[in-house]
Amino acid sequence: MLTLFIVLIAISVQGTQPSGGSATIKLAGPDIKVSGTYPTTLCGGPYMLSKGMAYRVKAGDYQITIASQTRASGAVPLNTATGIVNVTVTVNGKGKHFVRGPKNSGKLTVSADYRKAEAALELRPVVGGGTVTLLATFNCK
Repeated sequence: MLTLFIVLIAISVQGTQPSGGSATIKLAGPDIKVSGTYPTTLCGGPYMLSKGMAYRVKAGDYQITIASQTRASGAVPLNTATGIVNVTVTVNGKGKHFVRGPKNSGKLTVSADYRKAEAALELRPVVGGGTVTLLATFNCK
């Protein structure tokens, strides 16, 4: 009986794991240029105790994560009505670290089945000034 219970839990957890896919990335700014299609490491998976969603890819030397605190399709609001960040973005690699702040512009659009996400986002360095642009299209299996 215990074995059956463990198998049922494993099947349940496996069903909630995000499937793989690919992401087309274009990251551009001063001293940074990444362009190409890469396999995803997370594609529409759970985020914030499954209340949100996340997309992740390793593009060259950079780890890129786009996540929303709310699981929503269509045009996902970048910030809440009170100005708190809803869509977080991190880009880390080669000694560079970029994030999306509440004042950074852009858009995130997610399909109804969460298998496709398209982002055009402005990011800022964690330290210093300036901005970089991230264009990302995630296609999940």
